[in-house]
Amino acid sequence: MPFRSGAAVRKVLTRQRVCAGMAALPEHGHCENCGDPVPFGEHFCSDGCSDEYAKDIREAKRLDTRFYVIMGIVIAGVAAAAYAVKILLLS
Repeated sequence: MPFRSGAAVRKVLTRQRVCAGMAALPEHGHCENCGDPVPFGEHFCSDGCSDEYAKDIREAKRLDTRFYVIMGIVIAGVAAAAYAVKILLLS
């Protein structure tokens, strides 16, 4: 049997007492948008949450696209500037 410190034993015993006194919760999940409890197998608590989540996902995709386009432009600009400096220094 592994050695457990007094604090570890108290923590386990406390957890067992708390769990024994709690009523069993029905199987459930949580809304993907707001985190409220929902019946097991459902993803959202309401149509409003579903719509808001879809809107947030669209906005996140739009921001990702903007980021990649801007980074592509920046990288192309840096490469062009490096090439221009190389040409000027060698001529």
